[in-house]
Amino acid sequence: MLKKITLFALIITAFLVAGCSNGESDSNDIPKETETAETPPPSDSAPAENDNTATPEPVIETPQPGNNIQEGFFFTAGDVEIHMSAPALPIIEKIGEPLQYFEAPSCAFDGVDKSWFYNSFEIHAYPVDGEDFILSVILNDDIYGTDKFIYIGMTYDDMIAAYGNDYEQEEDQYLYRLGGTSLAFILLDDDIIQITYRYEDAPEL
Repeated sequence: MLKKITLFALIITAFLVAGCSNGESDSNDIPKETETAETPPPSDSAPAENDNTATPEPVIETPQPGNNIQEGFFFTAGDVEIHMSAPALPIIEKIGEPLQYFEAPSCAFDGVDKSWFYNSFEIHAYPVDGEDFILSVILNDDIYGTDKFIYIGMTYDDMIAAYGNDYEQEEDQYLYRLGGTSLAFILLDDDIIQITYRYEDAPEL
C-alpha cells in the first residue's frame, strides 16, 4: 500500500513539474521573431529604371543685348569704355551731354533708334524691350583712335600693320570681325576717312 501511495505521489509530482515547465518556459526556449531587414530608401544618385532621358547637349551661347561683349572690339572715349551691345544709358551718363541728340522710329527693331553726337564721334543705339543698347560708334576725325592707335588720316599700310590682312573688303570698306563685333575702316585714295565699331549680332526683326 505504501508503495502504491509513493508511486502515485511520484506520478502527481511529475505531472505538476511538467505542467509548470510548460507554463513557465525558459526564456531561451522562446522562439525569437524573425528580424526583417529594412529596405534602404532608394538613393537619389541611383539611375531610375527605364530612364530614357537623354543627356542634354551643351548650349552654345550667342551674344545677347546687355552682355557687354568684352572679347569684341570696343571704343574708349577718355576713361569710358564703350562695348558693343552694352546698355547705352549708363555710358551716355558717363560721357556727358552730347552736342546733338536724335531719335526716330526704328526700321529694324521694335521701338526707337537713338543717336548721340559728340566732338569727333557719334554713338548709335537700338531698342530691345524698352531698353537701349549700343549698336555702333563712328569716329569722324583724328581726335580719337582705336586701341591700336589707328586714326583717321592714316593709311592702308598703317591699318594692315596694326590689324593684319584678315579683313573683308567691300568697295572702299575694310571690315575686321571679332566676337560678334566688327571694326570697319573706310578708305579714300589710300587714306582712312572713317572708323566704325559695330555690334554685328544685333537681333534685327
